[in-house]
Amino acid sequence: MSKNELLKLIETKRKELGSIVLQYGLNSSTTIRYSQELDHLLNKYDNKIWIYPLHMSKEHLLWHSPYEKNLPNFP
Repeated sequence: MSKNELLKLIETKRKELGSIVLQYGLNSSTTIRYSQELDHLLNKYDNKIWIYPLHMSKEHLLWHSPYEKNLPNFP
């Protein structure tokens, strides 16, 4: 998943959560579930890192989780 795709998902979930809060209140199980889903997306975003070696231009940035296996080996 690309950075932009993940950011779009986060923004969509944030808007949904706002609507759910207005409809059901802060303490409803539905609100809590949406909040947890947003937390999951935010944690996923936070666990990503930017990797760009000197021989690559900024246009060729790779976005990887530090926990992924088989990351590219850069000199």
